[in-house]
Parts: sequence; C-alpha cells; structure tokens
Amino acid sequence: MSTHDPSKDEYVELETRLGTAEQTLAADLAEADTELDATVKGAPEHAKALPDRMATKAAAKRAEEREQAEAAISDIRRSREERKFD
Repeated sequence: MSTHDPSKDEYVELETRLGTAEQTLAADLAEADTELDATVKGAPEHAKALPDRMATKAAAKRAEEREQAEAAISDIRRSREERKFD
C-alpha cells in the first residue's frame, strides 16, 4: 500500500520556485551588467564633452555679464546727458 507524502509535493514546488527565482535573478543581473557596460563605455565620451559644455556655459555667463555692464554704462551715460540739459 502506497501512501502519498504531501511533503514531497511541497518540496517539488519549492524547488520549482527556487529555480524560477534563480533564473529571474540571473536575467536581472545580466541586464544590469549590460546597462553598466553601456554606461562605462559612454563615460569617456561624456567626460570629453564636459570641458566644452563648461566653456560654453562660462562664455554665456560672460556675455550676460557684459550685456549687464553695457546696459549699466548706457544708463549712466543717459543720466549724465539728462543732467546736462537740466
């Protein structure tokens, strides 16, 4: 007479779940490795572009400061001209 052992069914189910979890983890790690590789490979290009971006930003800031200075000079000149006629 054979009796069914429910613990064997639970064991098989747990093994199946473990196998699925291991495969999912392996896939996730492979995907993460691919993303990391792409990021690392892209980093030198990003680093090369950084000085250009910084120079562009500095030039824009200087241009803005120059425009502000020119506007201030114009205001002073206009004020002087107005005083001459008063």
